[in-house]
Amino acid sequence: MKYRADLSGIPYPEVSELHQADFNGEHNEVIINNLSNVGDFVWFSDGKRMAILTRTQGSNTINILNVLTGVTEFSLKAQDIGLEDLAMFALSADEKTILIYGLNLKNGHSEAQIVIYSLETQTTLNSFLPDQIIPSGNKNYPIPTILDGTNAGWIGGNRWFLASINTPGGDCYNYALFFFDTHDLQNSFCVPSAGGIIDYPTISPDLTKIGYVTVVGPGEYYVVIGKLTSNILDKLDVREK
Repeated sequence: MKYRADLSGIPYPEVSELHQADFNGEHNEVIINNLSNVGDFVWFSDGKRMAILTRTQGSNTINILNVLTGVTEFSLKAQDIGLEDLAMFALSADEKTILIYGLNLKNGHSEAQIVIYSLETQTTLNSFLPDQIIPSGNKNYPIPTILDGTNAGWIGGNRWFLASINTPGGDCYNYALFFFDTHDLQNSFCVPSAGGIIDYPTISPDLTKIGYVTVVGPGEYYVVIGKLTSNILDKLDVREK
C-alpha cells in the first residue's frame, strides 16, 4: 500500500494505491488506485479477488474487488449490519465468513461490537459486545475491550478467533490473549500476559506456533514467537482427528 501525498488532504482523506509485486520486488504494478483511508485488506485464495476496508465521510465499507477487472463484486457498509464505524475485519480460512469489529451507537454513546457475517448468505450470523464476554473482575472501569488496531484472526476454521484485550480485573487482567468461541461465547478463554502489553497475535496455519508483539520498555518492541501448548489446542479442539 503506497500513500499518495499528492492526492491526499490534511488531515483527510488519506489516499493510497495498492501495488502488486513479486518476492524480488520486481514487476511492480498498481492494481487498485484512489483508495480512501484504507484499513484491513486480504486476498482470496483464487488470487483474483481482494476484500478491502475503506473509509469515506459518512460511509465505511468492506468491498470485495476483482483486481483483474477492477469491478466491485460485493459491498458491505457499516450501516448494513447496524454499526456506525468499522475498525477491522478478518476472513475465515474457508472464505465463507467474515468477523467484523466496529462501533455502534447506543443511548448517545459508542460501544464496541463484533459481528459475524456470512458471505454465502449475506446475512448476520451472530453479533455480541466483547465487553460482556471478556471478564472484568466485577470492575466497571475501564471497560474491557479489544486493543485498538489489533489483528483479530480466525484459528483453524470459522469457530474460534484470537484477539488481544485489556480488562480492569479478573483472570484476564491486565493484558491478555483472548480466544473467542463464536459457537459458544461462554466457552471463551484467555491467556494473561506476564509482562505488559501484547498485541497483533497470530497463530501459524499448521497450529504449532503463536506470535505477538510485546513492549519490554520505553521504545522497546519485540516480536515473540512461541509454541502453541497442548492444553490450548485441547481447548480449541482444532487438531485433525
